Amino acid sequence: MSSDEPTDIPSLPDLEVLAMLLRVPMSYFFGSASGPKRGDIDYRSYLALRQMMIGVMLGQVRIQSNLSVEELAEETGIAVNQLLAYETGVYPIPYFELETLAAKLDASIKVFVDDAYGPLAENEAERELEKRFEEWSPKMKLFIADSRNISYLETAMRLSELDADRLRNIAEGILEITL
Repeated sequence: MSSDEPTDIPSLPDLEVLAMLLRVPMSYFFGSASGPKRGDIDYRSYLALRQMMIGVMLGQVRIQSNLSVEELAEETGIAVNQLLAYETGVYPIPYFELETLAAKLDASIKVFVDDAYGPLAENEAERELEKRFEEWSPKMKLFIADSRNISYLETAMRLSELDADRLRNIAEGILEITL
């Protein structure tokens, strides 16, 4: 192969960008590091369960809106049997149809998002922690990452759980020792 022909084989910069996007160390591509932990999520079961939960929520919102399946079908142009299949979880609801249904039912699409429990909630919490970590100064990041500082961090955690009076007593005790 000549050097001026394009190739599908990734270059080192390609691997570096992939490592950053996938949040894995470069050594992951060379077999000397493990990939990101995703937990033991059975994605097929999760999808089936979420599909059923969204269908049930759709039915609840429809009932709260005092609409029959037939009325909602007429207002949205979605067939009655299709709506029933969505509400029973037999078929997944395409996102654009869920948006249409939510709008007709005067509900926010957020009603159907599972951001309080399960894998999505864990993912959202991890992204929030990463965002907060990125806001810290480099000096703070180094301090936290240094294993020698674990006892300081544990002490700070314990102190943060105490009420103001107890903290005041501890501070007064420290002042007495140092004076």
